[in-house]
Amino acid sequence: MEKFREKIEEHGVIMEKLGLTPAASRVLVYLLFCDKEGTFEEIVAYFKMSKSAVSNAINYLISIGLVDFKTQGGKRKRYFSVDFDKWISLENISFRFKLFWGMLDEIQTLKKEEGIATNDLEKVSSFYRLLLAEMPIIMERWKNLIENEPEK
Repeated sequence: MEKFREKIEEHGVIMEKLGLTPAASRVLVYLLFCDKEGTFEEIVAYFKMSKSAVSNAINYLISIGLVDFKTQGGKRKRYFSVDFDKWISLENISFRFKLFWGMLDEIQTLKKEEGIATNDLEKVSSFYRLLLAEMPIIMERWKNLIENEPEK
């Protein structure tokens, strides 16, 4: 992993710009570079961060569905990896769009009741409503594309 240290930092900065904390950003990118999975101890040692900082980062990544873990044979040691299935799950993506769209819709309704213009909110809300409606079609098209791709 040492050979990727510079890239982990570089891409960690990108993930920060997308809204992740600095620690969560680096841990996620580290796990993207892992061949299989990483242990808590490996992550702490690699970043030389406190156990608390690493634990918070991992728990956050798990809570937002980017990372998952498994144990082996009932042992306490956890092995962390990127949960790619959740990243491309229609249910997961739709859930996030519904939450955001629902929030925008509620704010728009409350502002309208107060006589406040909501043109910008209406634009964004209609965009997310369209994304939500089109997502099953996009997912189906994507599945057809990857099923018909030649093996690399």
